[in-house]
Amino acid sequence: MVSPLVLCRALACYGVDATESLVPIEERWAKALPEVPRASYPELLERCKAIENHAYNLGMARLDGNVDDAAAKRDLAENCPELTDEAIDRTWQRGAFYAAR
Repeated sequence: MVSPLVLCRALACYGVDATESLVPIEERWAKALPEVPRASYPELLERCKAIENHAYNLGMARLDGNVDDAAAKRDLAENCPELTDEAIDRTWQRGAFYAAR
């Protein structure tokens, strides 16, 4: 199990722009999280995907008029309590952006 701080840092690397995303996540994590053993990467990847997917689903719910931004961020915070406010904001922005595409 990784710490909440490591998860937030891993999530920041996971959700980068298109140019950086060309570099495999394992390489990005090796640079950004040198203290994290590679054996933890599958767990990190699974958690990051789940968080991003939840944010995307909230973005879709917002488009459908079922939630507003504040409610979506509260939901994300409740379902991902290990995330910092900054990570919640960043993840919500990505989820809303990709849902609107």
